Amino acid sequence: MRKEGCPVSAKMLELKALEIAADVGISSESFSALYSWRRRFMRKHKLSVRVRTRQGQTTPEDDVAARTKFRGEVRAAIVEHNIIQVFNADQTAVFFEYLPRKTITTRGEKTVWVECSGKDKERATAMLLADRHDNKRAPFLVFKAGVSRHRHVQEENDSKWHGFGVRLWKEIAPLQAKHDCQIYGNPIAWWNTDISVKFLDYRDNMHGKILLLSLNTLRQSTLSLLKSHHAIHMYVKVVQLQEKPPRMAFEMVAPKRHEITAWIAELWSELSADTIVSGFAKTELLTDTRSPVVAKDHDNPQDISDVLNQLADLGVADETGVSGDELFSSDSSDNE
Repeated sequence: MRKEGCPVSAKMLELKALEIAADVGISSESFSALYSWRRRFMRKHKLSVRVRTRQGQTTPEDDVAARTKFRGEVRAAIVEHNIIQVFNADQTAVFFEYLPRKTITTRGEKTVWVECSGKDKERATAMLLADRHDNKRAPFLVFKAGVSRHRHVQEENDSKWHGFGVRLWKEIAPLQAKHDCQIYGNPIAWWNTDISVKFLDYRDNMHGKILLLSLNTLRQSTLSLLKSHHAIHMYVKVVQLQEKPPRMAFEMVAPKRHEITAWIAELWSELSADTIVSGFAKTELLTDTRSPVVAKDHDNPQDISDVLNQLADLGVADETGVSGDELFSSDSSDNE
């Protein structure tokens, strides 16, 4: 059963042992599969009770096959469309409160109570972007924000203040400037199509043909997408509780927007280049060491056009067009 991924409990082992004993003619009075027998049985066969570290509907072997297929598709796209840069966009949820599953307490207590601030289900969404040369871009954050009852007011909030009201924007704007990030708001704090378009429009420093790998968070009509199967590393922010004055009852307080923003920005800035590169290395996408070519200030478009025309007259260069509906690539120069 374990080979098929089925969980096996101690009770299941006991029932299976009693079933086999009954099949060979051993009565339940002679053999009862007690805890002492189960312990010796597991020790003999090198078995132990483990906490699950992964769950899903696909086996590790299926994941390897999917990763191999994905790697082949990406490599083929890079060669076919002459991609010069690969970006990876990962969307992750950031909860306002993380409570540990275990705590140290007195032995024998049947009820282990842990105080919380009531914000364990409130979350924000963070979209992180980096390229395979370990260059990190400004993160996009989405917080929960209310919707105005007046349509024209909400349209103004969306166009001018990223979905927040004018009063709340006075708090959000300094956070953006302080932590070098973009903050948006909607009723459910989820990523959506409108934010996806703004996310792409904000990346004006992507030059040449690019390939964007995303966890199916952006629409294919906006940019070419592929699902990535990178491992997600969890970083935990440990906050030391400050000493409180005497006679003051302890109260669990949920973090505010500015604290969540600061934590995300700090953890993203502390993420090492080796971690980013290792994500691309797992799919073996680091074989191409070309760097993106950035146009210099002294480059004259008219001079470049004249050179291309001369090459075309000599038969060295041909005029080719690239369809805007390509599946894997996007030429940022087409939008200029």
